[in-house]
Amino acid sequence: MFFLASLARSTNTGIDQYLLGKRLAEIGLKQHANGGFYEVTGQEPTAEITYHAIYLGFTYGLFKNMDFSNAQRFITSLRNRDGGAGMSPGQKSSVEATYYYFKAATIILPNALDIPSIVEFLKNHYDSNSGLFRDTLDSDPSVRATHFAYLTLNKLENELTWLNTFAIRNYITDHTQDDRYSFDGINEIDAQIYGTAISRAISLQSNNYRADQYSKKIISDGLKAKNITIYQIGNLLNALNQEGSNDVPEELKNPDIPETINDLFSLTRLLVSQGIFEKLLDIELFAITTDNQVLELGRGGLTLGQVVRPAAVARILKRFVNPYLAINLTTTIGEEKSVDTKLDFDERNGVWMGDRYTQATKLGQLTFDIQTWLPIREGHQVDVTKNIQTSVSLPVDISCDVTAGAEEVIPVGGIIEPGAAVKSVLHGRFEDGIEVEEGTMATFAVYDSSEALLFYDSADFKLDHIFQWTFDPKNPIPDGYVKFSVEIGDRQHGIHTRKEFRYLYHANMTVISHKINSTPKLGELLKVSMVPGVIVDSAVEQFNDEKSFGEDLKDASTEGFFPSGPAEAQKYQMVLKCGNAIAKTVDGEIKVVEHNITVEFETTVDENIDLATGFNIEFVFKNSEGFTVPLSLQEPIAVTLNSEIIAEQVKGLVKPQKLTYGQTIKAELVVKEKNVGKTLLPGLAFPVILLKKGDRVVAEQTATCDQKGLESVEFTIDASVPSGKLTAEIVVRKGEEYLPLLFNGKKLTQEYEIEGQIIFDHKIVQTSDAITIDYTTMFNNKAITGGFFVAKVMTPDGQVAANLPAAQTLSKSRISIPTQFLRGEYTVDLYRIGETTPVVSTKVAVQSKVVTWFSQLPIETLVVIAAFALFCWTVHLRTQFRIHNI
Repeated sequence: MFFLASLARSTNTGIDQYLLGKRLAEIGLKQHANGGFYEVTGQEPTAEITYHAIYLGFTYGLFKNMDFSNAQRFITSLRNRDGGAGMSPGQKSSVEATYYYFKAATIILPNALDIPSIVEFLKNHYDSNSGLFRDTLDSDPSVRATHFAYLTLNKLENELTWLNTFAIRNYITDHTQDDRYSFDGINEIDAQIYGTAISRAISLQSNNYRADQYSKKIISDGLKAKNITIYQIGNLLNALNQEGSNDVPEELKNPDIPETINDLFSLTRLLVSQGIFEKLLDIELFAITTDNQVLELGRGGLTLGQVVRPAAVARILKRFVNPYLAINLTTTIGEEKSVDTKLDFDERNGVWMGDRYTQATKLGQLTFDIQTWLPIREGHQVDVTKNIQTSVSLPVDISCDVTAGAEEVIPVGGIIEPGAAVKSVLHGRFEDGIEVEEGTMATFAVYDSSEALLFYDSADFKLDHIFQWTFDPKNPIPDGYVKFSVEIGDRQHGIHTRKEFRYLYHANMTVISHKINSTPKLGELLKVSMVPGVIVDSAVEQFNDEKSFGEDLKDASTEGFFPSGPAEAQKYQMVLKCGNAIAKTVDGEIKVVEHNITVEFETTVDENIDLATGFNIEFVFKNSEGFTVPLSLQEPIAVTLNSEIIAEQVKGLVKPQKLTYGQTIKAELVVKEKNVGKTLLPGLAFPVILLKKGDRVVAEQTATCDQKGLESVEFTIDASVPSGKLTAEIVVRKGEEYLPLLFNGKKLTQEYEIEGQIIFDHKIVQTSDAITIDYTTMFNNKAITGGFFVAKVMTPDGQVAANLPAAQTLSKSRISIPTQFLRGEYTVDLYRIGETTPVVSTKVAVQSKVVTWFSQLPIETLVVIAAFALFCWTVHLRTQFRIHNI
């Protein structure tokens, strides 16, 4: 017994599943004819990259994208007679290559592994005096080779008494400096990988904690500087044995998708160990009848008497089917004994199937426990479990008809209006052998979008029974879906048959009235009360808590229940806005006075710049699905606090200066509330420095704030700033507004004069799809930052074809003009903010793609085309001449 129900785990993984799937599908393009894999075209395939590709193939199920039979031959060809393996076929054995051979063969050729020969090979490369291994017989002992040797030996169960752990302990200890490992000729990252892996293999605890912390710092610093690869990170975490730790940096929980096989390997190990891989696995479950009908029972369960067998479709990244995925199903009806079913993969159909049919012979709750696992032989195991509950129901067809007026029928999911009439009917005919339990009941319930019960009715079950309800316009309900639910059940089996119908109702929700306590100060309580309602036919109806049903209700199984009315179910939030952005939301508490609903809100006015500069209040209704509906207001609710914000501890902006391009304006300050002297931190409102020419803002820079509230602002005079006299002013930006910030009762302003002349240069690059113009700016023969510019693309008759902002880098400003709809000559004018005169104008010509194609053809081809055209024209003339003579 099974049903179609999406077991898709949350797709909110932070992983670009499409791009990851695309990169994995392209791995097969890097497979050599000999079966091995390479990273860059032209390189020889190696054991390392081939192992990583095989791991990815078996993890994701890339069996249609890779030739695994050929990969098996490649891995086999790496093995040499000395028990070891070479990095490529025909190469001499090395400890490192033997490790990759061993790991790959563990996955793809587990029965062909000769473990004693591998151990003997490692013995022959061991230097007992130093405790180190040689990579090859003719090389010196090294920590790198020792690292790979221990990674191999840790996976073996052989007696390893021949290892001189005392010598390697001394070696590692001698190469531990304070909080890190250091080896001659080994870079910092690899040194931590080798030292950490060997220390853990020999259970060397000294300095482990400090060295581990240093490795984590390397990862954190490398991510910030973007100078560490995911492959290096993966090897470090693997050495630390912390791939599955919660200490993994946040940046790795939402990583970019890499391109190389090595990086994809490390990313996948990280996804598996962090439990994220499980969320990339989607499973759909089906029930297949004896006449091969596929039932979507997730929408209604099974019906009594049906004979079905389970089937499942499982996809990784919504595209790869991995036949090595194991799926087990445990089925339970009511309190009956559970039945376990193993689903086997059917290669012909690409689905997992149960091997037997089962009949639903008993009404009641139907529970499925699904366990899915992927037996990866490398690293952590993928294990996904899910519990699904549905029911075995009576073969009854339940209908719901909603009519507006005399004839108009509203389809399920349609929009209903007050006055609509609802009729639900139980249809059906029972086959022989199906008997209804004595005392079986049917119930009909109506719920609004807050899940408040509006209407309830029950009756002894019988076919063709009719339930009815009319939407009373005088009984206001909130905006959202209205749900009609019919349930059938009995005392023995519980509720076994259920069907729901949803219709959409649009309510004009409004605030009838509101009240705010006396104007609060920062840090004080803000108390607001609000009366919600609905506008119906120009009349405002207040929500009330009057119920159309009694308190002692019983469901279809005769169990008593206590439904929620509007006062218990409805939820409201107060939204505090700074500008047009939400600064804070506050949940309300519903009070009932003489059956009418009032909502009360209480919150502390946070001591920050956002609220100190004043805020607006709005209200929203939150339905049972989490969606919010704004309540209309007769007029905006603006709250101005009894507070004044000022600047203190100001440094910079002290005297008029003459500046040249490339110099910097610096200032520091602390924003405080004047009355209580409280330091205010920024949020949605924050200090900025403005450069103004007259009343026009030509540049703006946001201040940065430390934990103590010290605001620092720096502005480097770049090419976007015009020369001449300018005014610098520090203000508070709140949305699109600039609010003055006073220091000793005066505005924070200072006059400057910008001296110098900027030289603009540009370079034009035209492709088939766009024209790119790179502008560079020079001052005193030195490149300076471009700043913010806007470009206008002008037609020959002076019309604006496009307005484009310039993309900024440290050395240039770039304009990219799509040429899909452009033809002919244009002028590109580059402007500073708010200026009407361009700083530089550039002429560009957009060629037709056909003309461009012809111009790129060789002269011989053009001659042939011209000759063919002349021939066709001659034939045309001859035909016309013959017709004329006839």
